[in-house]
Amino acid sequence: MDSSPTPSTARGTPPPGPPPPPRAPSAPLPRCDPQDSRAREPFELDPELAWGENDRFSEWSDSLGRHLFPLGELDHGRFFPGIDEGSEICLLETWVASFGPMPHALENLILGVMPRRFDDEHRQSDQAR
Repeated sequence: MDSSPTPSTARGTPPPGPPPPPRAPSAPLPRCDPQDSRAREPFELDPELAWGENDRFSEWSDSLGRHLFPLGELDHGRFFPGIDEGSEICLLETWVASFGPMPHALENLILGVMPRRFDDEHRQSDQAR
């Protein structure tokens, strides 16, 4: 029996093991329509990140006639996503827009689908007051 080391063990590296198992296919991403407006922005889901934005959430809640609750921040605090009692995710700034109802709203937020602005009619009613 030959006890001389094999080339791989002579260098101090173990011989190669079995190949790794094949990776499971990932879920396909939805296809992007050229008409969609997409811009992925960093976001965090942590309601405490909207600390100090109570007035913004309160004013938009009053203007829209529904309660909006903070979810976190988008684009490093430039925008504030919120959710209403009907599970619709909205984006608040000096305007408000909707990502739609859950669960599609979260998908839209993650994929960077532009939310639908719906404050124009509310801004006009605010100016009439």
